[in-house]
Amino acid sequence: MKTSNIAGASDDGPGDERTVVSLLRQLTAEAKQWQMDAQKHMLAGDIDTALVFFRNGLAKAQAAGESELEAELHNSVGCMLSKLGDKLGAKAHYASAVAILERLFEPGPKEPDILFFSRNNMKEAQRQIHAQKVEKMLKQATRLLLSGYLQQARNLLEEALPYAEHGAQDPILEAELLNQLAFTYAKERQKSRREENLATAVSLMKRAVALVEPHVDREDGADKLMRILDRNLEDFQELLKERPIWALIEETDAFLLLNVHEHAEAAASTAAELCRKKLGADHPAMAYALNRVGFSQLMMGDFASARKNLRVAKAIIAKWPKHSDEARTINFSLVWAETEGRPSGEWGVVPPEWS
Repeated sequence: MKTSNIAGASDDGPGDERTVVSLLRQLTAEAKQWQMDAQKHMLAGDIDTALVFFRNGLAKAQAAGESELEAELHNSVGCMLSKLGDKLGAKAHYASAVAILERLFEPGPKEPDILFFSRNNMKEAQRQIHAQKVEKMLKQATRLLLSGYLQQARNLLEEALPYAEHGAQDPILEAELLNQLAFTYAKERQKSRREENLATAVSLMKRAVALVEPHVDREDGADKLMRILDRNLEDFQELLKERPIWALIEETDAFLLLNVHEHAEAAASTAAELCRKKLGADHPAMAYALNRVGFSQLMMGDFASARKNLRVAKAIIAKWPKHSDEARTINFSLVWAETEGRPSGEWGVVPPEWS
């Protein structure tokens, strides 16, 4: 029985001290037993049970005041949580292990290995947390892209980019993000910034290619992604080469709407010459340009020149079935040029197949 002194404090005799020591030893022994049993379940692949056992051991170690053992068990609980996908929970346990061990050991060569592993595990958990965040944002952006919300997708991808670059540190994931970001620029329809946006898309795609190249033939998915990136880069570079030509064709259409046929002919002729140099004489843009050259000449009464250019345009467009609307327009203008503007029936000249 405890006795009280004059000051009111209890007197613990030697027997009480032995009882406390014995209890602490028992708690430590139980903690180690939980730890060993947990390791057996872990090696057998039963992660859920191992987690429960490690947590039981951790509670015993905390009660026993065994700080190093507590740190070990924090690290083990973190590993189990990480395997189960709970990266935030894992990071918290790794951080607890680091805090305990840094309190026990001075920095330097005498630091125990468990401290090194706990620090690395904490960093890896944080990296995986960022990777999960990027993957989630990437999926959201993909849905926005498929729904046509380019600007919203771009905003989300640009917000995710720092997490991919500095947090996730996963070049494949970062390349996937850059690929999607490039698409938001390549698909932008704003005419005034079309060339600038395409240049941005090409630049982003080149960054993605550079990230993936070192991993080709070494990591799963890298080869497939590289093929996608190469194809997209080629497409975007082609669109960028085409852009000045289509801009001139758009300028031609604006002149034609104003019936300024001399300027329309000049702009379309420039587009045709640029197309010949940059894309080749059989590119569909050549047919579009020559169609407008011929139509402008038609409007100015130069039927011979119009026939020459429209016939070439017709021969080119015939090689590109997807441009059937432009082919119909060329056919109409050519019939008009060949009849030198003479009317044919109530609706004017039309190609025979339209009759």
